[in-house]
Amino acid sequence: QSRATITAGGTIKAWVDGDLNSCIQPNSKISTFCSISYATPAIIIKRVTKVLEVVVDGFSNIQSQFGTNCANIVKEVVCHGIIPQCSSNRTIATYGRFPTACAGMSSCSSTLININGQTGAQICAGAGRSIDLTTCGKYSVGSFNSQLCGQLPANITFPSWMLPNLPGISATVGSLKVQLERGRVSQDCVNKWVKMICVNAPFCDAARSKALSAVTKQQCQAAIDCLPSNFKTAFNLVYDCAVTYPDQASASVTISNDKGYSGNAISLAMGSAALYIGCLLFSILS
Repeated sequence: QSRATITAGGTIKAWVDGDLNSCIQPNSKISTFCSISYATPAIIIKRVTKVLEVVVDGFSNIQSQFGTNCANIVKEVVCHGIIPQCSSNRTIATYGRFPTACAGMSSCSSTLININGQTGAQICAGAGRSIDLTTCGKYSVGSFNSQLCGQLPANITFPSWMLPNLPGISATVGSLKVQLERGRVSQDCVNKWVKMICVNAPFCDAARSKALSAVTKQQCQAAIDCLPSNFKTAFNLVYDCAVTYPDQASASVTISNDKGYSGNAISLAMGSAALYIGCLLFSILS
């Protein structure tokens, strides 16, 4: 297998995705559905907004197919288990507690909740925890997927609260490969997804005060546009490129390539393909 490599001493361009501790209010659709009036980390809500809207828009379907009790459990776990509340000084964010909903999940389908690789049980395990919004750290494993993504830059750091979630990328990076191949997605399009997903996780700038993105709105949209119509419809349910990623014309920085990755300069295993997509209740809403 042939791989692109990163030249030591080079630089990469990345886009500013906001302050590490930036907190914003969820949009009105989500705030109303979840009865939320607090601010939550921007880096989190931007990446789950579309999936949450799938739940909101399809809630009546969930009720009819799984019953009112399971639907309300989904609502409680999703609303308070993935939207933490920022502290007044924006140094930490705390997830809600919902023990009754977690206890009742055993009576519902075990596959009912899956958001960004997290099952309902995993979300419940993190209930009540607080995350630090001001620190960064290295991912000790050193790669999300060595065959598809190669090694991470030696000194790249990620928001500290994100580190426990990063193994999920490795665990699920190939989850839709078979579906794409069966759908006869072109190799060029598959490669667009590989490139995007391998560098999808936002990382910290050199000063460890800003979140940076290697993916732009335009790169995301190009990956969606190359998909066959059936896949495009499905992906549009859970991807909002304009909300999730910065515009390529927005503020950017140039940093050493040992401290960040780039969507145009990643290690890529040629001839292999995979992608990761966070999806909730996909089958019953498609």
